[in-house]
Amino acid sequence: MRRTHVGEGVNMRPSPCPVCGKVLDAASMVGGEGRPKPGDFTVCMYCSNILRFDGNFSLRQPDDRALIMAQRSDIWPLLERVQRAARAVREESGNFTKRQ
Repeated sequence: MRRTHVGEGVNMRPSPCPVCGKVLDAASMVGGEGRPKPGDFTVCMYCSNILRFDGNFSLRQPDDRALIMAQRSDIWPLLERVQRAARAVREESGNFTKRQ
């Protein structure tokens, strides 16, 4: 099993996932350290959807252009691994999310 380096979690302004509605209040950098920047991608740990931080650090679903750019970059395999890990944790814990 391949490991993905995820940096230490940092507290963020609470923002609901635009897909599942769960409020996320922390984030970790995939493949690095530090705080996320506007435009960075993240994965909702509740529903495993790929999201993006906007200029106010609210979570948004990335548009098609942003997803295509991500798929062509080094970040894509990391995002996929984080998605798989989030799904595995959710399945192990039996935590199936419901919209808040």
